[in-house]
Amino acid sequence: MANLRKAQANGGHEAIRGMEKVVVLAIIDEAWTKHLRAMDDLKQVVQNAVYEQKDPLLVYKFESFELFKQMIGKVNEETVSFLFKADVPMNQEAGHTDEVEYFVEDELPAPAPAPKLKAQKEVSSVSLGAGPEDMGPADVPVAEKQVPVRSQKVANRNEKVNVQYMDGRIVRDVKYKSVEDDLLNERCVLVD
Repeated sequence: MANLRKAQANGGHEAIRGMEKVVVLAIIDEAWTKHLRAMDDLKQVVQNAVYEQKDPLLVYKFESFELFKQMIGKVNEETVSFLFKADVPMNQEAGHTDEVEYFVEDELPAPAPAPKLKAQKEVSSVSLGAGPEDMGPADVPVAEKQVPVRSQKVANRNEKVNVQYMDGRIVRDVKYKSVEDDLLNERCVLVD
């Protein structure tokens, strides 16, 4: 895992890096196996999309991407949580310099969610290899929330319109009557 002589020479940083690597790989491995099981289940469930007159391949693509984003978020959350709670004690006694023990302190309170976790949805690329000292709130770009420009025109039921949903997705050239219910329930707005 970590060379103890190197770890002693650089103040334990080698041991901490070794522990971080093992923890991150174990968490990724566990999350990946769960993700693969969920993908197998999704493959079976998505066949019912034919009965809804939807393309099963498109449904599978969108749902699998959502599952992947959830897996990445969970890996990041578990990794940060574990590494904040983990502790590598440094023995200063002369007889115990060759041993390094790892343990997790259960009495530590759970850390408050960091701003970088909130901004994670807005950041498209995720860095899994960065250490805790490399990650800072200044490293995460925060995108401003864009307010859609509402259209003032009133459309007929068969006219093609552009709408923007509350999740930011824009649907272009769709008939007004197909999104009329969403417009009435304020799930989307007309845009120019």
